[in-house]
Amino acid sequence: MAEENEDYYILSEVNEAVGLKQTELDRIGQEVKDGFDADFDSTQSMRKKMVDIRGILEKSSDSSAQSACKVNLPNLHTAITKFKSTATNNLLKNTKSPTRAYAVLPEFKESAVRVQRYFNNHIKNNTDLFESYAKSFYVLARDGFYVRKVFWDKGPQSELVLPEDFVIAYNSISLESSYRYSQILHFTQNEIEKRMKSKLWIKHDPLPVPTENQDRSLLEESMRNRGIENTLNSNDYADVIDVVECHTYIKLKGDDCRKPRIVTFNRSTGQVYRITPRWKDEKGYDPIHYFVTVSCVTNPNSIYGYGFGHLFYSSQKTINTIMRQIIDAQTLNLMPPMFLDKRTGLSGDYPISPGKINHVNTRADEVKKAFSVLNFPAPSPMLYNSIQLLVSSMNEFTSQTEIANGQAPRSDTTATAAEIAIEKSEEMFTSIQRSIHLAITKEFGIMKDLMERYLIEDDYFKTMQMVYEGVIATQDIEAISKIELIADPNQISERQALAKAEYLHKVIMENPLLANNLEAQKLDLESRLNAIGEDEDTIQELLAQIDKEQERQEMAQEQAQKQAEQQTYEDTIASQVDADINEAQVREQRIADEVQKDMDSGKEVV
Repeated sequence: MAEENEDYYILSEVNEAVGLKQTELDRIGQEVKDGFDADFDSTQSMRKKMVDIRGILEKSSDSSAQSACKVNLPNLHTAITKFKSTATNNLLKNTKSPTRAYAVLPEFKESAVRVQRYFNNHIKNNTDLFESYAKSFYVLARDGFYVRKVFWDKGPQSELVLPEDFVIAYNSISLESSYRYSQILHFTQNEIEKRMKSKLWIKHDPLPVPTENQDRSLLEESMRNRGIENTLNSNDYADVIDVVECHTYIKLKGDDCRKPRIVTFNRSTGQVYRITPRWKDEKGYDPIHYFVTVSCVTNPNSIYGYGFGHLFYSSQKTINTIMRQIIDAQTLNLMPPMFLDKRTGLSGDYPISPGKINHVNTRADEVKKAFSVLNFPAPSPMLYNSIQLLVSSMNEFTSQTEIANGQAPRSDTTATAAEIAIEKSEEMFTSIQRSIHLAITKEFGIMKDLMERYLIEDDYFKTMQMVYEGVIATQDIEAISKIELIADPNQISERQALAKAEYLHKVIMENPLLANNLEAQKLDLESRLNAIGEDEDTIQELLAQIDKEQERQEMAQEQAQKQAEQQTYEDTIASQVDADINEAQVREQRIADEVQKDMDSGKEVV
């Protein structure tokens, strides 16, 4: 089934809707549609807030006065963009070897190296993935949370799900504890019919082009939520139809309880297109979660967190209002409105320019009297003070300080104070980065599970660009405990990484036991190379060279020790032989002396 529908991502290759009676499909469709509608209604205030936040970021003033100032200061947008840039630079800076695989046991280290090579090559070949993560970080800072979906499409994939397209009951704390959550998908009628024809979805009679009020309102609402201008044509087959992919629990014939399943249905009509299982165990009790969520500032009452947009919506709106008042007041002060008395008989336009003389059919002093100027005062200094206070409070929270942005501090700022200011400005980023890092590791864990289920041997070696004799892909993957993004979420800048590496180097060098320990030296080298941004493949290659050199030295030492032992043995044997020879010579000499003595004494020698 997976190979037949390779153009569509796989969450499960089984469609349990096939063969069900229409009455059963209608019951299931109505059940999940009612649940989805209830979840959606619970998030209405949150969705309205998202629209307001995007309005203040993307739209100018809605003032009806044509000459009124419509400027928006970009403080909020700057804070969001800086957060995205900081998180992207810190977490995704290693684009050559972005991940590391960990083996379950040390003896499976070679399996971990192969899986890591496959995973890194697969990610590098997916050029849109890093851009997708960068967009996720922007959404996180703006809306307070992001959702990513993991699926299989000729390899493990993940994509950003826009907040307005993800629906879960507002009071839910986590995906794991939630009974139901859904994703709104947007398809044209043609795309729906293609999925039916490929048997990915069960066949239904084609729906008419959505022209009824209910369908049109859903389309218009969907477009408003996505910030798209409503230009719908009632007879346009390019109009999208909302399809809901609901991850919930339902009971089918033969089940002993409600089991975790994915029900795909038409949001407007409730028509069920697909039902697929989503459990890990054989009995169907342990659900699989294909989504990963992250909150920016935690909301204790909901899975939906708070972002910069929520925290500073009122402040940004006030800043914009004050700035427009300042500019409007200054404009009126410099170019005040004038009134002309029609009774003077003056008519027509009289261009004014330096040295230009305009001729009029009346007395000059009458012209002066004919005009009345309304004088407006200059903007109040209190407005400047107010806007400065608001901007400062936003910058302090979002780390938009002069020092954090690399600008020179004030002349009376000491080096220690500057260092403390930088560390304080980085604390919030550090905590959020840790959450992102954990979420991406969880995301990679889901990808690993999909690799165990769907990875083809030939694709495994093709992606690695290498062939290993006797290696089985599934055995390699089962030998892995986790796949992790190579990044230190506790570090915000290269300065921190270098300082940490230098401190570790100092500790090792000052301890004689560590200074002469090869493992400590390898740790020191790896830390320093990571700090300067060297890619993981190069680091691992250098460490492998050190291991080979260590093995060579150990073999040389072992060989030298064997030779020394052999030489010692030979010397011992030679010494023993010499001692035996000397002893024999001494004995022979003693015997000869005794014989000579007997001969001298006249005794008969036998």
